[in-house]
Amino acid sequence: MNGSPLGVILVAFGLFIFGVLYNMAVEWARPRGWLEPYTSLWVAFGVLVTIAGAGIVDLLVDWNASIITLVCFIASGTPMILGDFARYVRQVQAERNAIRDETKTLAE
Repeated sequence: MNGSPLGVILVAFGLFIFGVLYNMAVEWARPRGWLEPYTSLWVAFGVLVTIAGAGIVDLLVDWNASIITLVCFIASGTPMILGDFARYVRQVQAERNAIRDETKTLAE
């Protein structure tokens, strides 16, 4: 089937929105301790949604399966990757601030 690329764009956009919302859920769950030791379940759910999106795209267009899957994982994974980078930067900054504050306290 040679369907319209509009369907692909809509699915990719939907997966991107899913990625943004899922990243927000991870951000919310992390300080509550709901990620560890359940990280594998969080990852598996994200993969499941992405593969479902790839299945929908596969029904819409006659593309190579690896290209379809790549497009879907880029769409759903990018917000998670950027969110993870942001969480790491905030963590490093908080640790540096804690060290600075402790150093000031010891110097007083």
